[in-house]
Amino acid sequence: MIEYSSKFDETASEGELKSAPKPPEGGAGDFGSYSATTKMTVENKKVSTNNKRKNEFGIRNLDTSNETEISLGSSQLNEDSSNTDHDSFTKFSLSMFQQLMREEEMRAQHQQALLKLREEALIDKTKAEMTLLELKKKQYREKGQEDAVSSIRKKQRGLLLRLKLERDEILR
Repeated sequence: MIEYSSKFDETASEGELKSAPKPPEGGAGDFGSYSATTKMTVENKKVSTNNKRKNEFGIRNLDTSNETEISLGSSQLNEDSSNTDHDSFTKFSLSMFQQLMREEEMRAQHQQALLKLREEALIDKTKAEMTLLELKKKQYREKGQEDAVSSIRKKQRGLLLRLKLERDEILR
């Protein structure tokens, strides 16, 4: 029965080591201090476990310094873990904000490109219509139909006015 309990205590401390938080990302100095703290905590738990075994056999040990060291080491580890969590959350939030800003800039650029294309299409359409009206006006002059020529001029002015209004709308 004693062998079973000692094996259980050793596997429990190994399991606690595996479930310990991952070391923070960073330089070698951060990893070294993290592993030293973890090793100290695991070694202190093994010593505490050995003291508990001695207590099962009737030997009393009133030294509680090992338990104090364990609690100090684990509280320091918890503070480091919470700082790491806060830092990683801050970095994540910052990266999400930067991505959002890039997407907004991309949308604005696409919107500008679409408006520019719309304006160019409007200008091309107006030019084509003006060219057609100029040809009709020339034909009416050759035939001597001045009434039709004046109506064509009105249509041309209407086209130019419509072009100006739509360009103003696009530029807003």
